[in-house]
Amino acid sequence: MPPHPFELDRRRQRRARAGGCRAGTRAHTRAGRGGSRAGGSEAEARPEGKACRQASTQTRRGGGEVHSVEKELAKETQLTEAAVSVERLEKTLGKNKVLRGISFQAQPGEIFGLLGPNGAGKTTTLRLIATLLAPDAGKVEVHGFDTRTAPEEVRRRVGVVTADIGVYPRLTARENIAYFAELSGLGGRTLRQRVETVIERLDIDSFAGQRAESLSSGQKQKLAIARAIVHDPPLLMFDEPTSNLDVLASREVRELMVESKAGGKCVIFSTHVLHDAERLCDRITILHEGQVVASGPTAQVRGDRAELEDAFLSLVGAE
Repeated sequence: MPPHPFELDRRRQRRARAGGCRAGTRAHTRAGRGGSRAGGSEAEARPEGKACRQASTQTRRGGGEVHSVEKELAKETQLTEAAVSVERLEKTLGKNKVLRGISFQAQPGEIFGLLGPNGAGKTTTLRLIATLLAPDAGKVEVHGFDTRTAPEEVRRRVGVVTADIGVYPRLTARENIAYFAELSGLGGRTLRQRVETVIERLDIDSFAGQRAESLSSGQKQKLAIARAIVHDPPLLMFDEPTSNLDVLASREVRELMVESKAGGKCVIFSTHVLHDAERLCDRITILHEGQVVASGPTAQVRGDRAELEDAFLSLVGAE
């Protein structure tokens, strides 16, 4: 994927500054050599080049810590490469202020847990990321694309699985998958190949020709997952995906999340099953009453508690 325009602009600025320093250094090196031959001081011919070299390794001191320019640039690059970036997000639905300025980031190649009690704002957050809702304030970016200014680009990069299975009952399983693949911009041979790949991956072949209305709950959930992953999005969001499934089907969903993470995708997992969250998630953010009350690596959020559930109850004031 090409870099975001803002990042391209910053890269150009950094190249221009670096090029200016290199050009200045070369010019003054040549001048210094000439000056030395003429009997002048070489030290006097170098000040600008020296300043550039000092600037390239300059450090900022604050709070007792020293951060090199290189570390700062690496930090910038890491921020721009986030799969999902949520900044000071606010949303009101009716008279209820659901989100009150939340911020977090989810990275490629990780399972990110979005946790919280009912009414905390989890599903609203996922809908905002998926462009189903527009934020009142703040910003959401998916792989560098703003959900308000580039919603189509965002949708091409997102797949969503929820407990509410949204499939067309009169279409067959294969027709449902193909329809959503077409909505995601696929066509021709690529569409047909992706549909068959997903049918094989999720073991749907035995009921691919059946109408969705005749399928069992587990089969419908497989179909919903196929619909979400058929366009091979780099971001997958699971909102209570196992709430209506039996043990075997739930395990398949968890295996898919782990497989997607291993493939470099970002997986956002919203669940009330804290045991699953603790076992699967690399990092978590906990929401309560529309605010972030904890965020970080799962072990760090759990702290010295025996289980994540204990920390969760304490953070939301339910102990």
